[in-house]
Amino acid sequence: MNETESIQNDLKNHYDRLAFPLHSMLVEKNWKAVRQIVNEDIKRERLFFVSSLGLTIFQENGSFDDSSKITRKKKEGSILTYPLHLACSARISAPPDIIALIIKANPSKCNVHDTYGFLPIHYIVDQAHRWNHNGIIDIIEDMLEKFPNIAKVCSKKEGDLPLHVFCKSIALNLITSANKSQLQRILRVLLKSYPEGARCFDESSGSLPLHILCSRLVKEENGTLSRLVRSLLLAYPDSAMLFNRQGRLALHCAMMQRNPDRETIETLIACRPEAVKVRDKKYGFTPLMVACATEEVRLTSVRTRESIVHSMLTACQESVKIRDQNEITPLMKACQSNASEVIICALLEAYPEAARIAHKENNRLPLHYACHNKKVSDHVIDQLLFYYKNGTQQEETKHGMLPIHIGCNAGAPETIIRKLLSAHRISARMLDNYGNIPLHYATSQNQPQTGAIVALLLAFPCSASIKNATGKCAIELAKESAPGDSNILNILSAPPDRWNRPQIVTEYLQPSALFSNKNDNLGKEAISTPGFFGSKEPKCIVCMEASVSCVIVPCGHACLCDECSSPSKISSLNDKCPLCRQDFESVVRVYGRIVRDD
Repeated sequence: MNETESIQNDLKNHYDRLAFPLHSMLVEKNWKAVRQIVNEDIKRERLFFVSSLGLTIFQENGSFDDSSKITRKKKEGSILTYPLHLACSARISAPPDIIALIIKANPSKCNVHDTYGFLPIHYIVDQAHRWNHNGIIDIIEDMLEKFPNIAKVCSKKEGDLPLHVFCKSIALNLITSANKSQLQRILRVLLKSYPEGARCFDESSGSLPLHILCSRLVKEENGTLSRLVRSLLLAYPDSAMLFNRQGRLALHCAMMQRNPDRETIETLIACRPEAVKVRDKKYGFTPLMVACATEEVRLTSVRTRESIVHSMLTACQESVKIRDQNEITPLMKACQSNASEVIICALLEAYPEAARIAHKENNRLPLHYACHNKKVSDHVIDQLLFYYKNGTQQEETKHGMLPIHIGCNAGAPETIIRKLLSAHRISARMLDNYGNIPLHYATSQNQPQTGAIVALLLAFPCSASIKNATGKCAIELAKESAPGDSNILNILSAPPDRWNRPQIVTEYLQPSALFSNKNDNLGKEAISTPGFFGSKEPKCIVCMEASVSCVIVPCGHACLCDECSSPSKISSLNDKCPLCRQDFESVVRVYGRIVRDD
């Protein structure tokens, strides 16, 4: 056994912990000393293995040891690394000429794993976003020319090809304009060396390189990401229609970012337009539905999402009809998550019937979801009412609430409440399953909307005295929620007859708040019209014009006229008494005069 073999066996058997000059100089980033050491070792060809180029060094807990002291015991967690791997690692990031010099001295280490399970090429492409020197591409090409198989070798720990490692580096780090062209060249070199890499799933997440690249978390504006995605699609076009382990397409991954890249998404849509209507396997979301689920994002991102929705609807209009596994339509999702007016109007224009589609479990329309949203705009409510005005009469099944109940409970502004009352004024009198009319919810807010309360009183003057299921009227609820608001308490304390006089409105509302919308029917006509209890002879609760002539059985409430009790109109009541909300069996015609008992 010669001296070289003896040293090799000694290191292998006793796990010697050695720090050689080259390792130390690499850690200190003393490039001049590194060049000198490597050049000396190149001259000593017979000592390649035992020289600083061939031996390994232990790295404990991410720190490098510069001590030359020999230890005969290997500690847990220590890591073996070669000078070439060390030079290519993120901590050192040696200049390209240093890496090239070490490769020249000992090229065989290009095809050797360290105890991390990485090849040098894994380390180099992992730092692709940092390199801004063309020499690094020459190094990659040189490695692949000498060892073509390394493009096919996965890291032992995570099972990633060099192409996967490169895509993860791009997905997690910022791309600068200085290295964007270099990144494209690196990707082309990797794909040229091993085109099948674009078809390979990694072991950690079960994703193709395209999925990884589309999951980019860092926003960039220079178009580099879309060009890289285009290169992967050219290598393997069908990758746009393959699911990763999470059951998502690349288009799903791209849309689920907080700030999606518009050019990347349009590139994916252009490659496979049918991907727009594909549901993910976990939640059943289509990419369009993800685009409609706008959260609190910057204005620039909102504009980007509007453009993306337009592109998706242009590519595949059928996607607007597809529901997720919870039976939520894209329009419901948009109204629920406060999407912009442009997105909601685009969805309604593409599929007007969506405004009439209710959720199968709770019977909620898009109008219900919109009213639940505090920040919904007037224009969105206008558009939903335009396509389905009778939506204001539809109860959701869980709580028996109309859209106006939900709006008042969410603290909707006066303008929204007036639009709902304009479409269905009788809704101000309706009870939900908890015995609450809309006014009860409006007065239970911490900051009650004065205009909304006035609008409800104008539609139903006696509502302030009606008690809910807990025995509390509106003024009692207002005293609990806003005890210091004397204006609200004065409004609710006013006698019902005062709301039938037009001049009373100016005592509580500013001139600018008076019914400025010409389409509203809550103006002087609504104020001057006698209410349901406004005269000795009660009026029909539906039309509020004809006298009551029918009684509902079995609850016994006399509240309908002949015309409104006809089969064609009574169906709009959903078999519930408009006063007590109990189910009724029939409506009986009463012959005689029904008079209110004071």
